[in-house]
Amino acid sequence: MLVRAVRVERTAPRELAHKVLADAVAWFLRGGADRPAAPADVVIGHHCPWCAASDHGRPVAALADRESPAVSLSRADGLVVVAVGHAAAVGVDVEPDDAASFPGFAGVALHPGELVADRGPDRTARQRTRIWVRKEAVLKALGTGLRLDARALRVSGPDDPPAVLGID
Repeated sequence: MLVRAVRVERTAPRELAHKVLADAVAWFLRGGADRPAAPADVVIGHHCPWCAASDHGRPVAALADRESPAVSLSRADGLVVVAVGHAAAVGVDVEPDDAASFPGFAGVALHPGELVADRGPDRTARQRTRIWVRKEAVLKALGTGLRLDARALRVSGPDDPPAVLGID
């Protein structure tokens, strides 16, 4: 799997994020391919598994002459992050360090098993955001996005290696 982060001046428009993803897909496919892919060979689109629309939903990378890899894309505050892999699905997310600092975050985002650890005074906004980023990456890989209540998903603590601990 390839994960690539690219700094941009501000939150990247969709077209720039798609270019970063196409470049990553082309680079990823160069390894071992008989005919290397060029970024121009990669068409980035979207597919919503719920309504089949192409203007939103999971990103997809289409190539005319080979199987398309699984892809994921996220962008926020001067950063575009993409993931490309041969797995059935991949997920990636990026957020500003303080994205989970709002009042009520725990009640809308944390699994009951995560709430216990979150009650201590030492849990920082950055640590809460790390938990959120892990959850959103998993939800993207599952293809559900926020249609699955984030509180049903339990992930490892912010200082532990990333892992899914369960889905209720």
